[in-house]
Amino acid sequence: MNAKKNPNLDADKRKPVYFQLGLMIVSACATMAFTWRTPIAVKTDKKAVRTAEVPVEKIEVKIDRPKDLPKTKKVAQTKKVEPKAQKNLNQPIKKTKNTNNDEQHQIDLGELNDLLNGKFDVDIGEKPGLNKAVKYPKKEATFAGNWKEYLKTHLIYPEESIDFQEEGDVWLTFIVERDGGLTAIEVLNKEVSKSLQKEAIRVIKASPNWNPGVDENGEFIRSYKNTVIHFKLK
Repeated sequence: MNAKKNPNLDADKRKPVYFQLGLMIVSACATMAFTWRTPIAVKTDKKAVRTAEVPVEKIEVKIDRPKDLPKTKKVAQTKKVEPKAQKNLNQPIKKTKNTNNDEQHQIDLGELNDLLNGKFDVDIGEKPGLNKAVKYPKKEATFAGNWKEYLKTHLIYPEESIDFQEEGDVWLTFIVERDGGLTAIEVLNKEVSKSLQKEAIRVIKASPNWNPGVDENGEFIRSYKNTVIHFKLK
């Protein structure tokens, strides 16, 4: 025998209502969960201090009213100002006599006339060009004697250069003065040993006076001279 369901006790009819009711509850809970805010507690060691109210006082400042300024009066111009007449620069200049008797400002006309006529005595010094050394004179300066013999006799090979086995040629330039003296001695090749350079300069300074150079007029002049000193160990 099959049992029959009571239509009044059938729960399937109420499923849609229960489903909608549950959905509303779940939606309300989800909305509350997302919108819920947790209060934040801030800890502080400072105690609240109660401030006293400061009474406000009204201060009235009295300002004196400024006095009325005196009124200005217009002054009428009684005198007319006329522009000064400009001088005519094109007018001829009148000659006037000099009344200054100061002797310091007077000019000796006799000396002035001598200067104008070319009669004056002025020391113009030596002939131009005599103090300038010439590189290529008409006649070159020469050594008064045998130059090679002089070097053999007076040249001393430096001991330092002997120890270091230093050799070389030292090229020198110098000026022969009008009296035969030697000045402005200089080594041209600086790469040679310093000891050899010093000895070459010394032997040039110690040499006797030379015969000075001569120009085209037969006068003694200052002239350049070049020479070489050979240093070679045996």
